[in-house]
Amino acid sequence: MVVWSARMKWPPSEPSSAPTKPFTFSLPYLFFSRNMVTPFPNHLPSLGPAVSPADLMRALAQHHDLYNDAARHPEADIRRRFAKERVFRAAFVEWIVDRRFNEVTKLRSEFEKEGGCDEIWFEKFETSMWRAIEALELCDRVFTGDRRMAQSITPSAYYMDLYRAHLQSRGHGVRAPNGQDQASYGPRGGPISDDHTALCDENLSPVQWFLVYKLMNPFIDYISDPLQKMLAKVWKPNGSYVKQQEINESTIRAIAKTIECALGNLSLSAAIGILYKISSPKVRLVVLTVFSLVFSSSVNLFGREAIQTFALTAG
Repeated sequence: MVVWSARMKWPPSEPSSAPTKPFTFSLPYLFFSRNMVTPFPNHLPSLGPAVSPADLMRALAQHHDLYNDAARHPEADIRRRFAKERVFRAAFVEWIVDRRFNEVTKLRSEFEKEGGCDEIWFEKFETSMWRAIEALELCDRVFTGDRRMAQSITPSAYYMDLYRAHLQSRGHGVRAPNGQDQASYGPRGGPISDDHTALCDENLSPVQWFLVYKLMNPFIDYISDPLQKMLAKVWKPNGSYVKQQEINESTIRAIAKTIECALGNLSLSAAIGILYKISSPKVRLVVLTVFSLVFSSSVNLFGREAIQTFALTAG
C-alpha cells in the first residue's frame, strides 16, 4: 500500500549563504523528484574517528522533524545495514559456538573414558550443554537478522535525496542523527551506498512510477499551473497567485485508475472489433490468444490494485 500523500517538484532551491529558516522535512516536502538517478552500490567514505557523546547528543537534538516524518512515512527512515560489522560479529559468534561444543565434546570423551559419571560430573555436563545451546541459538538469531538485513530494500532515490537535503540544509557542520558526517550519505542526486536501507519501499506500480517521475512536472508546468493561474485571475483578479509545486496523492491515484480502466476497455474493444472482421476460425484463435496475453499482461503495469478492475472488465 502506498503511504505517501503529496508529491512535489524537485529539486528545491540550493541553500543560500544568508541565514534562512531551517529546512522542514515534513509535508508538503514529501514529494516525488524530477531529477532522479538509478541507485547502485558504492563504498562509503571514511567516517573518521569515533563520534563523541557530546556530538551525538547535539545531532540527536537537531532532527526532531525528521523523526516525526520518518514515523509517518517509513520510506524516509534511512538506516545502515552494517554489513561488514555483521560479518565480523557472525565470525565471533561462530567461534563461540565451536568453543562451547568443544567443551561438551571434551566432557563426553571423559565419560566414555571413565565409563560412568557422578552427580557432580553430570551437573558440569548439563551446564556446558546449556551454554552450547544458548550459543547455537544466538548463531541462529544472528543469521536470521543478517539475512533479513541483506534482503532489505535499497532506499529510493527520491527519499534518499530528501534525507540528504534535510542534512545539508542544517549546514556543513551538522551531523546525521546517528552522529555520522553528512558525507557518508553522499550528495543530492548521487549514488546510493549499498550500506543504506529503508524500512519500506514506495511500492509504486509501473504506471504510477511513470506518472510521477516522467509526467508530473510537465503536467504541472504546461497544464495544471497555467489552468490554475487563469482560474485565479477570474476568481481573484487582485489576489496573488502561488505557483503550484505539488500534486496530491489522490489525484495521481485517480489518473492511474482512469488510465487503467481505459486500457482495459480498449483492449477488449479492440479484440472484439478485430474478431468481428475476421471470418477464419484459425486466425480468430491466434488473434484471441494475442489479445488475451496483452490483456493479462496489462495488469502488471498497474500492480495488484488493478486486478479487481481488470477482472470486472473481463467479466
